[in-house]
Amino acid sequence: MLTVKGKEGNDNYTYTYQTGADNPDSLDIDFVEPTIEDFSLPFMRKKDTEQKNRYRSFKYTWFNNIYAGSQITTHDQVVTGSFEIGVLNIFRLNQRLWRHGPVLSIGFGMGYQRLRAPKHLFDCENGILYPFKGSESMKVARSYFNSMHLHVPVMISHKFDRWFSLSAGAVIDFNTYTAAHTKYKIDNTETRRHITGLHQRLMTVQPTIIAGIVNFIGIYARYSPMSYFRKGYGPDFSTISIGVNLAL
Repeated sequence: MLTVKGKEGNDNYTYTYQTGADNPDSLDIDFVEPTIEDFSLPFMRKKDTEQKNRYRSFKYTWFNNIYAGSQITTHDQVVTGSFEIGVLNIFRLNQRLWRHGPVLSIGFGMGYQRLRAPKHLFDCENGILYPFKGSESMKVARSYFNSMHLHVPVMISHKFDRWFSLSAGAVIDFNTYTAAHTKYKIDNTETRRHITGLHQRLMTVQPTIIAGIVNFIGIYARYSPMSYFRKGYGPDFSTISIGVNLAL
């Protein structure tokens, strides 16, 4: 009887051959065929299912795309650009579309912006914000409004080299808080006014592009075609933002 063991301690890899001394032609063969899942040939590279499907699994990152930039407004002579700061992705979920391909991501962040209205004052009636020019007797007349919003960026990113990355997509902003501030001075008397209860749009969408050095620094450009205020409740304007982006 001849016994060949392909794997110690595993009967699925055992081959047995037996013949009698009186009759060499009589054979008694006991062979157990291994299952496909357990069988592997020597010198063959094993399939690494985890590595093969690694690009298909979701991954998450924290605190990506910290930004600071300036804004300019279009088709409005009252509100001019100012600045914006924030974190585009406090949390981001990533999904590689195919091996060595681009990454689709969705995140959550928050931001702050300030828009100025120089040489104008703000008044509010029934939630409608009215800008108007100050009188000649006013030594100082300027206004601005602050806004805070939650970001939900949906982006497609790709690394073209070890160091260069390009991202494009849209940032959905949920505008949570807006307040207008007016300041003017007549003679030696200074007056300040804080206006809340404004009617900003609950949601705006901004096409965005980001380019730069991987995991270091880059630049971004963002365009907001939707007016910040609901129609008839404030100045009608769009914004273009350009700035610096950290931790791509």
